[in-house]
Amino acid sequence: MATETTTIEATLARWKGAVEARDAGAAASCLAEDARFRSATTDAYEYTSRTDIERMEEVMFALFDAVHVDEAIGTGDTRAVRLTILMRGEVVDELKVLRFGADGLIREITAYVRPLPALASIPALAGPALARANGNPWVAGMIAASARPIAAALRSGDRSMAPMTDPARRVSVR
Repeated sequence: MATETTTIEATLARWKGAVEARDAGAAASCLAEDARFRSATTDAYEYTSRTDIERMEEVMFALFDAVHVDEAIGTGDTRAVRLTILMRGEVVDELKVLRFGADGLIREITAYVRPLPALASIPALAGPALARANGNPWVAGMIAASARPIAAALRSGDRSMAPMTDPARRVSVR
């Protein structure tokens, strides 16, 4: 068990460095060949190979202005990693749950994102870029047309309406 934990910690350290450097190839080298990635934005599909995850991360990393791995916690074969991402000027808080195989490589990643406007920005920005990278430019236009208004509405509501629910800020609406 100690050797397995040491291997996991070494892989995690390499993965964290690669993510902060926005190096998709180095991050992918930490994945099992049949690794799975479960997106924060859809249950419609999963990425089911190291190659597909690497291609997706290349697109995502290109959208990021900066990434910082804030902390990693966990025991055994599971770690929860909290990241702060600056994506096109918007702060994104992401939690990734990583599950490791006996070989110390990451076999599964499940992503969670907050706040809601940041989550909505992912399909609005990344969806079209991923569709183009997959050779579907017409899908890119459809995704942009459907996702961008939702992201804009959520950003607007988060700035104007959400503060009205702050218990420290009593707002009377008549």
